[in-house]
Amino acid sequence: MLFSPVIVEARLELAYLAFGVGHQPRGSRARTVYEIAHRRVHGRWPRT
Repeated sequence: MLFSPVIVEARLELAYLAFGVGHQPRGSRARTVYEIAHRRVHGRWPRT
């Protein structure tokens, strides 16, 4: 699970970004949890 720190009503909280496998097997076409989180933060997939 990946979280991002956010401030909500003057309090620091952790916002959920993504859940999944961090490192997929070689040759897998599935996105990693890091790629999913990157898209949610930046609005695009990371360049490969």
